[in-house]
Amino acid sequence: MRSVQRPSKPPSLRRNDKRWKRELLAAIQNGDGKKRINQLQNKYRQEDVKEALRRMYRDLCCYCEAKISHVAFDQIEHRKPKAKARFRRLTFDWDNLHLVCPICNQHKSDQWCDTYEILDAAKDRIEDHLTYKSLESGITRWPHDNSKRGLTTICHTDLNRRKLKETRQQLFFRVLDTVQEINKERDRDPGSARAKMILEDLKHRYVEEFGTLTKWTTETFLSRI
Repeated sequence: MRSVQRPSKPPSLRRNDKRWKRELLAAIQNGDGKKRINQLQNKYRQEDVKEALRRMYRDLCCYCEAKISHVAFDQIEHRKPKAKARFRRLTFDWDNLHLVCPICNQHKSDQWCDTYEILDAAKDRIEDHLTYKSLESGITRWPHDNSKRGLTTICHTDLNRRKLKETRQQLFFRVLDTVQEINKERDRDPGSARAKMILEDLKHRYVEEFGTLTKWTTETFLSRI
């Protein structure tokens, strides 16, 4: 999970979000059938909404940072779950919508913690709450400075599931090999142009799939940035 900047509200939401909210809340209050309520509730699934979220997250899951289109269909996630009655008014709230992979979305479901809210990549400074730790079981997402909100995020989306840890471990060793190459180059020549070029390439990867792990590995094991 990494911090992102939220773009302006997509046109379909600018034109319709208030009306859609009124219609949905009225249908719920009137006791309309489940089919009707679901139809109204799903109107946020507009192509311009999903496209804006794809650009915002570079087609990466907002929680695990996996490249979604490589393995699955992306989904629109409600950070404050629309399944909970008190959050239904936020069904079409642009600030409540994120891009997520099906696995993280399934794990999170309608979980919510009022005391230690799950992190918001568009509002929170993620590195203040989440870091990594190298354990025997693999590279593990870890609460930074014992952040309770970081722990909520890890638990609610199962960020340390086996497959994720295995994938992160593989990336970690690849990046570590590159970092060690930079260190060797610098030991040989402190002003090495090749070392600078390799480091710049690594930094460009900070916004790619599992980019926060690339950044953490680089900054942790590079002898000097």
